[in-house]
Amino acid sequence: MRMEFLRSDLSDISVYKPGPPLSELSRRFGFDLDSLVEVATNENPYQPLEEVREVMARAVLGVNRYPDINAPELGAALAGHLGVGVENLWCGAGSSELIRLIALAVGGPGREAVFGWPSFAMYPLCTRFAMMTPVTVPLTAGHGLDPDGILSAIGPDTVLVYVCNPNNPSGTYLASGDVVRLIEEVPERVLVVMDEAYHEYATASDYRGTVAEAAERPNLVTLRTFSKIYGMAAMRVGYAVGSPETLRQLRKVQSPFTVSSVGQAGATEALRHQDRIAERVAENARERDRIQRGLVDLEIPRIESQGNYIYFTVGLDSQQTAESFLRHGVRLRAYPGDWARVTVGTPEENDRFLAAAAEIGR
Repeated sequence: MRMEFLRSDLSDISVYKPGPPLSELSRRFGFDLDSLVEVATNENPYQPLEEVREVMARAVLGVNRYPDINAPELGAALAGHLGVGVENLWCGAGSSELIRLIALAVGGPGREAVFGWPSFAMYPLCTRFAMMTPVTVPLTAGHGLDPDGILSAIGPDTVLVYVCNPNNPSGTYLASGDVVRLIEEVPERVLVVMDEAYHEYATASDYRGTVAEAAERPNLVTLRTFSKIYGMAAMRVGYAVGSPETLRQLRKVQSPFTVSSVGQAGATEALRHQDRIAERVAENARERDRIQRGLVDLEIPRIESQGNYIYFTVGLDSQQTAESFLRHGVRLRAYPGDWARVTVGTPEENDRFLAAAAEIGR
């Protein structure tokens, strides 16, 4: 049956397919489900803080009511944490929702969105959802974003630029000078979206966020999330920082009540414990560096990372790499070509990954 009511321009886009069920993988590769190391999706290996879990448990008692669409308590907590006004904030169901909504707000036939590639998979998808044309800029030889290439790719039909910093999946980052130059040299008619989902994990001395600039510049929006360092991936809470008028226009395409009351309560509480969050950042940095040193010792090429993940290759097709690790009970993410990405897990999980890498990389 021909479904002529469907958009023909989306015919080559596949429905998102998560990895096979764990039970299927267990049967196929012969490992115990309880022993699987799940390091494929850049999740935090730890639960939210105990105080956050307690607040969310209490908030469940109110889920018969719609959440406050303006998220006032979360907005006030974020404003204090970031040093911006409440009017500079826009909350959404994860930063992924905000990426999609921004595309819908500025997109349309004949318009273009520019972004480095490979990068976050939602950029090309959301570009297509919004009927725009994606313009990809290859990463540098070192798998970093290319600011000159991004600027050169901006044409008369470009309305949107996505910049993932640190970049996912490569873990590379744009240093402070490149960030400033990129922001200043993009034409004012083009909206720049700085996707800083992994901002908290970055420890390089010349890395910088862009919240302060986003609050002042009409053509700059900075995105962050509670899905990563705060360990709240399932709660779907993200936020944008931008000028009040820019955010007011962008949020016209957002449905009401997208950020749950439980998520709002948990995120508000999480912001009160920055000392404990800093401990998690430090542990991630230690384990990230330990994995990278381990790969170097095994002579396995990897890219220096500023996220909670590491991009590496054992010289096999990435699907073969993923299957090889699954046979050792480790699930990671394969990318086109021969590169794969492993999330930084607990010390025990990282030991399992390195042990598997030692066997596979021989």
